[in-house]
Amino acid sequence: MDMIDEELNRLKTRVDELKSRIMPDLESKSEVLYARIMPMKEGSEEREKLEAEYKLLSKELTRRSTEIINHRGNMENLEFEKTLKR
Repeated sequence: MDMIDEELNRLKTRVDELKSRIMPDLESKSEVLYARIMPMKEGSEEREKLEAEYKLLSKELTRRSTEIINHRGNMENLEFEKTLKR
């Protein structure tokens, strides 16, 4: 296996991990948190604390989604590079 195949395999493994384990876990946590926040009184200390936590989860979801997109782009580039070398 050459370096391109190794890198493709590494990226595929990471994307699979993100899609199958990490993203669903973050989505589940954010859904539970959202359900806890909605019935709370606006401006309460507990609600503000949970909203801050929800905001962090949302940012993490965005970051992981961007990571998947970037990895897919890198994989496409490597596949193209691989076809050029043949």
